Amino acid sequence: MAIRWKQTDYLNLGREVARFNKKINELNKEEKKLYLPEIQNYKDVKNTIHTREQLNSVIRSLRAFSKEGAENVFVTEAGDTITVWEHNQNLRQIRNAERNLRQEAKELEKPTSSGYSKAQMGSLLYREIVAKLRNLRKIEQKSGRDYKRIKQRLNEIGALDYNMVRATIYRENFEYALSFSEKMEGYDLLLRRLNRIKNPINFFNFVRKSDVMSDIFVYYKPGDGLVYGDFSSEQDRFNKGLEELGIVEEEKKNLINRIQKQMNKESFSIQDDVNKRINKQKYNLLLAQAKSINSAEDLFQVLDNIKIAEKILN
Repeated sequence: MAIRWKQTDYLNLGREVARFNKKINELNKEEKKLYLPEIQNYKDVKNTIHTREQLNSVIRSLRAFSKEGAENVFVTEAGDTITVWEHNQNLRQIRNAERNLRQEAKELEKPTSSGYSKAQMGSLLYREIVAKLRNLRKIEQKSGRDYKRIKQRLNEIGALDYNMVRATIYRENFEYALSFSEKMEGYDLLLRRLNRIKNPINFFNFVRKSDVMSDIFVYYKPGDGLVYGDFSSEQDRFNKGLEELGIVEEEKKNLINRIQKQMNKESFSIQDDVNKRINKQKYNLLLAQAKSINSAEDLFQVLDNIKIAEKILN
């Protein structure tokens, strides 16, 4: 869950950042110690926090530096010197990163509608995850720029809010790519369903239910917008996505309930006049059509019929 900052959160984080920086400044008074971690900027630290779990993790991390001996020298496999505190942080973040990356890899190892997983089909993302896992473990075998580069990546992937950040970025990119489908029939149904999802992780998990929708970036081509790949048309691809996400089935149930509710409201009886009996027949026909919906095309047809019927009945 995305964090809702409280006044005490600002104060607790600010206090730990100040204590962290104070110890570094005191250690540097007599002699500049280049192996010490960098001074932390409160605003920069705060901007990296997206969940309460990560906030608590950051505070624990900063507080750990205050302990006696945390500033002691540790020599890495590459022969560089860092603090015992930084070495311990590396170990902790590597564990977190491996858990996050394995979870991400597991999603790509699930069979798709083709019967094969994306990992089996040579997914570039999957290969990148495997490479990250291998490189992150070697962080203390690196020095200089290579160490700093891997350290930066470790700070991101090893964060407890990694999934939240990843899901947030995914949602932004997905919604941009999806905007090229705004002329598709059923676009409003999909958009309405997606707008109901507030949590980025829930959004990510929902979209992943559809191979077509989760692979929207495969169909998005810069300059060309969305292309339909192996489908007969872009609408055909879009329809498949609506069906895989369960939106067609959800709309079907809504329509059935809506029609039945209206029929109950009309209170048809044997004594009704001719016009009312005709209306009852039309409602029954619409209800039968709604119950027979099995695809996105069926849904669109029934929705059109209902629009026509409403004009007549009203």
